[in-house]
Amino acid sequence: ALKELNRILKPGGTLVITVRNKLCLFRLWDALLPVRKGLRALLARMGLFGGKAYLEKSFRDGVWYKKHAPGAFDRQLARYGFEKQDHHYFHYYLVPAPLEYKFGKGVPRAAFKLERLTKRRVSSFLASGYIVRAVKKA
Repeated sequence: ALKELNRILKPGGTLVITVRNKLCLFRLWDALLPVRKGLRALLARMGLFGGKAYLEKSFRDGVWYKKHAPGAFDRQLARYGFEKQDHHYFHYYLVPAPLEYKFGKGVPRAAFKLERLTKRRVSSFLASGYIVRAVKKA
C-alpha cells in the first residue's frame, strides 16, 4: 500500500495515515477472540455489558485487521520514500474494551485526558491507534 501511495503522490505531497498499534497492551484481548465459543458464555456470566456485541464488532466476517508497531511502521515509511513530519497516538484503553462498560463514564474521560500525551512513547502502550503525517521525498 505504501508503494502505491508513493506512486500516486507528487514529490512534496503530504500523506496522513492511521494504523492500528500492534504494541497496545490491550491488543492481547484481541488475541483471545478466536477462542469465541466459551468466551461469550464467560462474559455473559460475568455480567459484562456488550460482551457479545464487542465480540461481533471486533471480528467481522472472519477478517482481522493488520496491526503495526509504530517504530517499524516509521521505518517502512522511510523505505518507501516518505519523510515523517509528525505523529500522535490515539484511542486509549485503560482497561480491556468489554470491561470499560462496567466502570462507567470515568474510563473514557480519563482516556481522553491521556490523549494530551500523544507524542510520548510511554503512553503508546495504551493507545490502539497511531497516526502519522509524512511527506513524499523529492
